[in-house]
Amino acid sequence: MIAMRSSLFSLSFFFLLYTEVCGQKNPAEKVYEKVNGAVVSVITYHKDGTQHSQASGVVLKSRGWVVTNFHVFGDATSIYAMHYGRKLKLDTVVRADSKNDILIISLDMTFEPEFYAKIPDIKIADLSKLRIGQNVYAIGSPLGYENTITSGIISGIRPSTDSTRQFIQISAPFSPGSSGGAAVNDKGELIGITTFKETNVQGTYIGFAIRIDDVLQFDPATAKKDFSQEKKPDVVFQTGFFEYQHGHYRAAMKYIRESKFVGLHEEYFANYILGRCYEGLAITDSAMIYFETAVHLNPDYADTYLGISRIYMQHGDMEKAMEYQHRAYSLDPSLRVRKPE
Repeated sequence: MIAMRSSLFSLSFFFLLYTEVCGQKNPAEKVYEKVNGAVVSVITYHKDGTQHSQASGVVLKSRGWVVTNFHVFGDATSIYAMHYGRKLKLDTVVRADSKNDILIISLDMTFEPEFYAKIPDIKIADLSKLRIGQNVYAIGSPLGYENTITSGIISGIRPSTDSTRQFIQISAPFSPGSSGGAAVNDKGELIGITTFKETNVQGTYIGFAIRIDDVLQFDPATAKKDFSQEKKPDVVFQTGFFEYQHGHYRAAMKYIRESKFVGLHEEYFANYILGRCYEGLAITDSAMIYFETAVHLNPDYADTYLGISRIYMQHGDMEKAMEYQHRAYSLDPSLRVRKPE
């Protein structure tokens, strides 16, 4: 009897131990919970309103910065960042370094303070402890699929072609759209910014990240700023956009029409917001006119097609509604889960 009780106790003990262990979150899950809120999507546009690129960025909350790659901006004229449909208000350029592929922009942390309060302050890793073979995770928005996580190991530490710095070679895969995303260790600490990858005809994949110390070691007072021009959003337009976000459509329309330069959002976005305001006021004919103008100015802005789809749906033309909805999802798959602008 004693032996039987002992056996039952042992089985119960191991069952509880097994349950506890299996119930624990795996490392990738823990890392994602820590880092996800600090990784954003970055989108850039040309002067004519066409999209230049869609990429990723990392919020360094304690510094009030968004960090991404310089090549994400390239020869574009406007840039904005968003996180699951919530726009971050970008302020001024802190560092624009084309040689080292680093772009840092400050954030206006007073804009929607409750939203910013929820962004985690991602920790910076001690790179003196970096070792080949350590686990690494890449978080970014490949092909627009926002905040995707992949895992791998640190495959090597490689010198740049001019031997002035080092890249971290990682096996965690990332795709176009992930540039400027986060490369983190098991603790969710930032070790680098994903920058480029190489894939040969046999399909061999090699990815690289810029060391985070190379990103942060610079003098802001003398930082290189390679932009030929640096734009800020028109204050009047921003006021109108704020009114629109809070459902004050007539006030929003007044400010947006008075704005002389819409800056970061370009003219197509102003027309789109005017369309949204008319839609909110149930004046669908006027909404359609502004949506169609926005499409003419920027045929690649998916949110506008979704607006046109909604108008056709209200008019009972389901065939047209589905046609424009399909266009929107084809251009931006994230619209299937996120709210439009």
